[in-house]
Amino acid sequence: MKHLNIVNPQSFIKAIEDFNCGNTAILKIDAKDFEIPQNETAPLEGFIFPENFPDCCESHRQVLNDSIKLLNEFPDCCKGHKKLISQVGLKRVTTIIYQAKFLRHILIHVIA
Repeated sequence: MKHLNIVNPQSFIKAIEDFNCGNTAILKIDAKDFEIPQNETAPLEGFIFPENFPDCCESHRQVLNDSIKLLNEFPDCCKGHKKLISQVGLKRVTTIIYQAKFLRHILIHVIA
């Protein structure tokens, strides 16, 4: 992990104070108070997509369809994502939604 972004600095400061004062043996910070940015990945050396990907087989078609369905429903896809607006704020959720819509565009128009 390269780094993490602190979304709620007060929570992070409290976790450090609790640790330094001996109130806890480990730093504890709630998942809503930080984020771990995605790392860039590269395909394995020599990797080649199957011919007609993702229409090469039922498994890849299903992964594509499931991904598009989830992105169409985001952030109303599950309880956890519905809580995003109250936990991290509308501006941040809007950024996440635009990123998800961009990914959806790539899935539909570039890969499919």
